[in-house]
Amino acid sequence: MSRDRCIGILFLLFCVLLWFYLIPTYIKGTEQAVYPQLIVIILAIPSVGMLFRRATPQNALRFPALDLHRLMHSVYARTILLVVSYAAYLLCVDALGFFSASVLFCLYYMFFFGERTLKGLLMTPAILLGCTYCIIALFLKYPLPKGLLF
Repeated sequence: MSRDRCIGILFLLFCVLLWFYLIPTYIKGTEQAVYPQLIVIILAIPSVGMLFRRATPQNALRFPALDLHRLMHSVYARTILLVVSYAAYLLCVDALGFFSASVLFCLYYMFFFGERTLKGLLMTPAILLGCTYCIIALFLKYPLPKGLLF
């Protein structure tokens, strides 16, 4: 089985989950569900195409021997780590507050992606959160989540 077929199956399973569970559960009314259903159809078309794509040696699914060092530096492990850390960030926003959690996780993400200079590690979260505060809280007057720290 090729990687494209595996990805196509995963996308189709996601489309089935959206179509039969998430859209009927969270969207009330048939008129409101038209746009999300259209998006699901548009997502399902290339997924079906990926299922019928011919396997080539470049996209063949390989299972190399388990090497922990190589696994930790693989794209798949890093992607899973990013998804889990983002879920942890979303949980920490309610507990710690928007600014506290955002500073911690912004530093984590920058370090994760290879930023090692002190100037970059300090200036980027300050500029990012300052702009976010100005746009969201001051200009749009939308309250940011408050938590235990701030």
